[in-house]
Amino acid sequence: MTKILVVKREDLFKDNHFEGFKHINEKNYLDFILNNHYYEERCEELENNPEHIQIIPYVWIVNPKTKQAFIYKRSLGKDYQETRHVNKLSGGVGGHIDQEPNTSKPNTINPNTSNPNTINPITHSMKRELSEELIINQIPEVNFIGYINDDSNMYNKVHFAIVGLAETEEPIKPTDDGIESGSFHSIEEIEQLLKDPNNEVESWTQLSWPSIKKHLQNLDNKTKEIAKEITGEIKNEIIKEITKKIWPNQFKLIEEGNKTHDIRLADFNCNPGDTLVLKEWNPETLEYTGREIKKLITHINKTKDLPFWNEEDINKHGLQIISFK
Repeated sequence: MTKILVVKREDLFKDNHFEGFKHINEKNYLDFILNNHYYEERCEELENNPEHIQIIPYVWIVNPKTKQAFIYKRSLGKDYQETRHVNKLSGGVGGHIDQEPNTSKPNTINPNTSNPNTINPITHSMKRELSEELIINQIPEVNFIGYINDDSNMYNKVHFAIVGLAETEEPIKPTDDGIESGSFHSIEEIEQLLKDPNNEVESWTQLSWPSIKKHLQNLDNKTKEIAKEITGEIKNEIIKEITKKIWPNQFKLIEEGNKTHDIRLADFNCNPGDTLVLKEWNPETLEYTGREIKKLITHINKTKDLPFWNEEDINKHGLQIISFK
């Protein structure tokens, strides 16, 4: 019979009982679990005994480039026989922490680093679950972000989630063991999935989704800030370059809103996010100037170490700021 990692309920919640999701910075349950856990045989009796809380790693996977999270539907598999989750949508990959011979109790541990002298049973279990349930070239590092406790029914009451977050830009496919289907989805798509009355969603997914959503929004905001900064920089460089090459009054630079500015004006103000259009006066010169501007953009691109810096993503983030008419 398999033994799984548990802790005593009265000790875990001695000073701080909660329900729902709690951020990792609010309470250090990790050290307590690592230093006070023990193993019990997984059986029907344990599933109905709330005095022994079963610890479950629960890992969300996000793609930081596309700003999407992995959502999948549960099914039965060779090694996954938990019927209570079948056909439910889930955002967390994980399972019970089995007893293994090389795991031990460190005195203390940074939850987001590895101790070379011991095997952390929580992180070890997380990586094992990811490798067993997903097809991926390289298992990503997992950062712990919080905990979930849900006393709404007996099944949830005997389980305690340690929520992790892993980032990868690699394609992921689910295995056939315990996952019917799965793919990455945007914030908007996940919101629709969770609200759809035809979908049954795991309570842990519902409880932890707001934190994952916030993480994805922060990634998107960071990208937009960089995009605005670089957009303004490119515009300024282009204006400097154009003014060296063209004849006076040969081109005029037009902003959105039909505000016309002579690009020779030294005090012209470029605002990040504006669209610049070069109005054609001389087709031959325009073609030459356009080629030179494209060279300049290419040169600037090569000097920037940005995750989205290619032609497709430039267009996506509004960085393709030059058009010729």
